[in-house]
Amino acid sequence: MLVPPESHVASSYRNENSTVLRVAHGGSSFLLPGNAGPEGEEYLVDEYRSIINVMALRVAVFR
Repeated sequence: MLVPPESHVASSYRNENSTVLRVAHGGSSFLLPGNAGPEGEEYLVDEYRSIINVMALRVAVFR
């Protein structure tokens, strides 16, 4: 689980608390971003840029 960081869990904005998972199996990797909003996405890129290059991305439900 990459997100939410502890600081976002305290946030009252529910989408920033959305779980983001990176799953790897063999040579395949997947990013499951839940409903992370702009702050969550920015945190993800800032903190995990080197490991979020994945084969498949599940797009967030809504914007």
